[in-house]
Amino acid sequence: MRFSKVQVEAYGHFTISADGPILVSSGRSNRVNPDLPDACFLTGKNESGKMAYVIPGSSVKGVVRHYLEDTGKLSPVQAEEMFGTVKGQSIRSKISFSDAYADMKTVQTDIRYQTAINPVSQSAKSGTLNNMEVVIAGAFPCHFRLLNYSEAELDALLFAIGAFDRGELCIGGRISRGFGTVRITDFHMKVIKGYDKETLSPNVIKVYDSLADAYPKAALCPTRARSSCGTRWPGASKSCLSRRRPP
Repeated sequence: MRFSKVQVEAYGHFTISADGPILVSSGRSNRVNPDLPDACFLTGKNESGKMAYVIPGSSVKGVVRHYLEDTGKLSPVQAEEMFGTVKGQSIRSKISFSDAYADMKTVQTDIRYQTAINPVSQSAKSGTLNNMEVVIAGAFPCHFRLLNYSEAELDALLFAIGAFDRGELCIGGRISRGFGTVRITDFHMKVIKGYDKETLSPNVIKVYDSLADAYPKAALCPTRARSSCGTRWPGASKSCLSRRRPP
């Protein structure tokens, strides 16, 4: 069995902090209700049973995987080994991310508008105006767990988490409009090697209190690909959840 014995695991958390408007759409149409925006931010019940804005962990995992493949940090075979696959012989993933439910006390929202432009007349197309609910400030705590990993896999994970902070990865939709820029804060990770047979408590061998502590090479990575006003520079992320392809 792939995980019949957990030999080593990295368990930690970080906070995805909005650094501009973010749109993670619920996918439900509200056009029949004039009191609601056409596109609402995705919500769900948190651990306390209260409704909160949420960024799905599966979405974070998916964009991290694609980013690592696109940048050549992992080959397709290495990506399947780390993230799993359901093609052919199924392989269970080594990495998991929790759903990131917002701390609603930190959240600020806004309504943004958009319309389609007629390519001939360069004027707004009739009937295409719509609005969307975006989060312009807020903290989304997220947990992760990496099991029976190699040093290369842990290095790749930390490299990808840092990519959010560098502006190479964005959250949500409308990236071409400058949406989705985030910061990574409150990073903490511990490395566990087995469990005590009597108390079943984890044998923690390393503790990291910052991303820079866990991944010193982060200081050598490029700076964030945006201007001070939040405008995306050419070559920065363009898709949702988005990643920048190497030049």
